Amino acid sequence: MHGGGDLDTIEEWKRIAGLEPDGRRRSVYAALALVFAELAGRRAEWKQALEGWNMRQSMVITEWQDEARAAERLETRRADLFRFLQARFKIKVPVDLAAAVQEVVDSDELNRFIDIVATTDSLDAFRAAIQR
Repeated sequence: MHGGGDLDTIEEWKRIAGLEPDGRRRSVYAALALVFAELAGRRAEWKQALEGWNMRQSMVITEWQDEARAAERLETRRADLFRFLQARFKIKVPVDLAAAVQEVVDSDELNRFIDIVATTDSLDAFRAAIQR
């Protein structure tokens, strides 16, 4: 993105993108421009220049963000579960159990597993309880 932080370049981009008659498409263009600007280390310049410039929230970008947040929450819950298993049973989580937990894609199910750790007396009891 050579010259991508220059005000003249940004203004020319805005002029050309502004020719797009579809407001949603213009918003997507602006969101993507910010993505590329960030990758080029020019996000601040573009963000400032695009403030107030016909940007609406892109449904595609919002969906990506929501998916990323959901994936992050799952990873956090898995990490919590592993930490709780290790602390409760004084063990390193066995590879097969870790693999089984990695396959769980439902946050409620991971929460159920955490509740089970809190109420079982052994790793074997935990294994048996999560199979149900």
